[in-house]
Amino acid sequence: MIIIALTCGVITQSIGLHAVFGAFVAGLIDSQLDTGARGDLDELKAIGLGVMAPIFFAYSGMKADPASLVHPMVPLIVLGSRAPEN
Repeated sequence: MIIIALTCGVITQSIGLHAVFGAFVAGLIDSQLDTGARGDLDELKAIGLGVMAPIFFAYSGMKADPASLVHPMVPLIVLGSRAPEN
């Protein structure tokens, strides 16, 4: 599954979309397939949370443009949003 997600990420990056979108689509496709190999799900989650998530957030943070936060609507959007209630 990791190879499929990386391949989809490379394909979407090459056509001009963000690579994360391709990996997301690969995950959606995999969730629809009934492969019977759901025992490996915990190991994939560990890889995703332990390795891929920090890489994604570090990359996103390096690409962030702090100058875009100068717009006066940004604080209103941040302050107006709240976490969904359970």
